[in-house]
Amino acid sequence: MNRIILILPFLVCSIHLYGQTMHSIIFTNMEEQGRELDRTAEMKQMTEFCMSIAEALDYKHNLRCHSGAEFTSKMLEKEIASLNVQENDVVLFYYAGHGCNWDDDDWPHMAFLDKQYWETTTFNKLKAVSKKAKLLLCIASCCNMDSEGRRKERMQYAPIDKEKAKKLFLGFSGKKAIIASSSIRGQYTYSWSSGTMLGSIYTISLRKTVNEVLSGISNIGLTWDEIFEATKQQTLAYTNNRQLPQYVIENNSSRNIAITPLPSRKTKNAQAKIDKIWLKKNIMHNGVSCLEIHVKFNTHFMEQSGGRVVALFESPKGYMLKDTNNNYCTDDGQVSVGTDFGSHYEHAIYPDVTLIIPNDEIHVTKRNYTYYIKLGVYDYSQNKYIYFSDYVTIEKS
Repeated sequence: MNRIILILPFLVCSIHLYGQTMHSIIFTNMEEQGRELDRTAEMKQMTEFCMSIAEALDYKHNLRCHSGAEFTSKMLEKEIASLNVQENDVVLFYYAGHGCNWDDDDWPHMAFLDKQYWETTTFNKLKAVSKKAKLLLCIASCCNMDSEGRRKERMQYAPIDKEKAKKLFLGFSGKKAIIASSSIRGQYTYSWSSGTMLGSIYTISLRKTVNEVLSGISNIGLTWDEIFEATKQQTLAYTNNRQLPQYVIENNSSRNIAITPLPSRKTKNAQAKIDKIWLKKNIMHNGVSCLEIHVKFNTHFMEQSGGRVVALFESPKGYMLKDTNNNYCTDDGQVSVGTDFGSHYEHAIYPDVTLIIPNDEIHVTKRNYTYYIKLGVYDYSQNKYIYFSDYVTIEKS
């Protein structure tokens, strides 16, 4: 009996050491037209990277990958809500797709199929369900576009030293939560979409840096500060100083990261008003002649899910202008163009939101070259339009 009692503590320690889980949630828009190759490569490489880390840590791996019809904010929220994070688990969220900046947040907004979504909102929600986690990583690679350069080498990864991996992911005091994105506000995020090395340049740089550190072929220290600083320098070198990543490392506490104060609890339904609309005709974008629709508007009491400003085309007035190729249109086939917006503030002003549609996508018939534009403001919280402007009349040239 005494021997059994002496063995029990060691069994408990063994269960505690090897019972942890690495939770990997990966969203990659692999089916976007023209981006299939690099996004598919990105999903494969990130999946393999997470699997190798979980194996090095001797952790179970809870891997959840989403693309196609599942590339939505609703699926993200479902995944976050279903997480069961235990003491000393590791949680990694990764997004690869389009994105942008909104009014008052220096972190990017991820462009899911259903709507855009703050990375800071994702980070805060992940923190809320990951308080027991030893490490939380929230990484977004947004606003990808093809870079001008091409590198000839293939990315090859060396075997990972398990002890180094455990020191980096687990060997620090307390608990850490890290938010990172591929570029600072106002910058594009570049990717390689052809050649021998495909995927997000930033994420390739991050994986390369981590692998070199964990395989012992780099003198970079085993800290996340040094990892992300080295990733910055690698990304800058690959993009000729055009893309500067950003990150924040904090203790995993209940404090939420926000660039501006969060609004008080909403007491009224959202309101909006368009103050001014002005047009610029035949403006060239990437060699294509386009119509620019500029809008100044304000909103009040909108939720943080934001909204969308949409230009709806009619010809004649009161009759929807039918789309013929399913490129710029509403769900019911009306020619349209729109963009998402949002703010942390209850009362927000948007001085110049620009909607761009190619002239060839405005499918006016030859019998009537006059068409009309009506601007609508859609509220995602209420799932309806909350404001429509007066008509703007245009004679097609």
